[in-house]
Amino acid sequence: MSSPSPLLPLGSALLLTLCAATAGHAQSLEFSVQTQRHSDATRLNEMAHKSAPPLRPRAGRNLSYEDNELRLAYRQGSWTLSALGRQSAAIVANQDGLEFARHLIDKQLPAGDRRFDLDLDYRGFAGGGLALARQFLFGDAKSARDGWSAHLEVQALSLKRLRHTELLGSASFNAARRAYAFELQGRRAQDGMDFPFQQDYAGTGWGLLGQAGLQWCGARACAALAWQDLGRLVWKGLPQEALTLNSETNSYDADGYLVYKPMLSGRYSQPRYSSSARQRLRLRGHYESDWGRSSLQLTHLQGFGWLPELGLGWNLAPGGMSERLGLQGWGLRWASHERRLSLDLQGRRWRLSWGSDRLSGSEAHSRQLSLAWIQPL
Repeated sequence: MSSPSPLLPLGSALLLTLCAATAGHAQSLEFSVQTQRHSDATRLNEMAHKSAPPLRPRAGRNLSYEDNELRLAYRQGSWTLSALGRQSAAIVANQDGLEFARHLIDKQLPAGDRRFDLDLDYRGFAGGGLALARQFLFGDAKSARDGWSAHLEVQALSLKRLRHTELLGSASFNAARRAYAFELQGRRAQDGMDFPFQQDYAGTGWGLLGQAGLQWCGARACAALAWQDLGRLVWKGLPQEALTLNSETNSYDADGYLVYKPMLSGRYSQPRYSSSARQRLRLRGHYESDWGRSSLQLTHLQGFGWLPELGLGWNLAPGGMSERLGLQGWGLRWASHERRLSLDLQGRRWRLSWGSDRLSGSEAHSRQLSLAWIQPL
């Protein structure tokens, strides 16, 4: 019989502390699920194929990401205790690197001499655990919509998957010789890697991640700053690989694959692995007018850059069909990099958001869905 998870007694202790510290305050349960998927260079349905997908890279840096979260939260006063599962992964690659990969996938040679500068960074993890959050009000503020407030959350996660890959260097093609030359350096760390003389390693890792935010709200406007996924991801004995390649490719074989004479050096190791998650910094602001609500959000994704998002929202007058459905407001959001338009619906006890960059599912590069249900206790 397997031993119980150490997160269970930790959760019980946190719940008892929470109840004792906030007795008499309003309580609620909230269930939420959210998913976001985006890929610059491929359609989403092509990413599920086992074979290499066709690549159509954008100019400059290209981004692919997937973020999924399932959460059950117990809220009492200013404290929130949550059980959650998370999956997060993001790939940042430059246009040259994807163009080079496209030549290899399509088994085509460049038309002339060509140098490809390669730069790829992939980070991802998946796991579940507990989160404890606290909201702080400052001055005379009676809620987060009045004056200054802050938000802190700590997530303790048991990791089932951890992946990190970096590739940096160049590939040059000589048209006269019909030959490639490589100068590459790379490193990889991931669960499930197999290499000779590998030793047993821990079946799970752990992560301690923090979320922090500061907000100010006036009569009609709000501005907020938030930082997501501060902290470390750790896995004892995780297989790791470091490679250096300096080679020349002279020809293609009968199947169209590169035949090369490598000068290859590499090293496998299994030390205690520790790294940061891919962090996000968010700046948000909105303004309420008689016409409606306008908002702007800027998200800085570590290793990529800024992702802007514009929004418009309207409150609904009570009565009619909207009241029977419990609908209080609706809005639209435009994520400019993802070219994704989202519809947001706000109810008395629920929230729903759905977005895509295409109405046709087979053509979509970006999709987003979130749903939350709140039950007062």
